[in-house]
Parts: sequence; C-alpha cells; structure tokens
Amino acid sequence: TLTPGTLTVDIVGEHLQVHWVDSTPGVDLKHATHAIAESFERHLREFIE
Repeated sequence: TLTPGTLTVDIVGEHLQVHWVDSTPGVDLKHATHAIAESFERHLREFIE
C-alpha cells in the first residue's frame, strides 16, 4: 500500500528487504499519500502504455 506506516518485506537471497513509508509528525497525511501515489502511478503508467 502507499499509506504511511505500512511495511513491505521481501526476501532477497539471505537478506530481508524492508520498505516503508514514513511521514514527519504534523504532516498532512492525505496530501503526503497523494504525493507519493502520484509519483508511483506515473511510473506504472509507463509500463501500461
């Protein structure tokens, strides 16, 4: 997901790879989530088109 506080874990060889979205306290989470999703969706469109 693209919501702050969510973790994604993958196993790469003998290592765990952890990705997370973090946000500074006081940040407008709705705006931050939109900004993150917009960038991600732009890259995904390149694969679809």
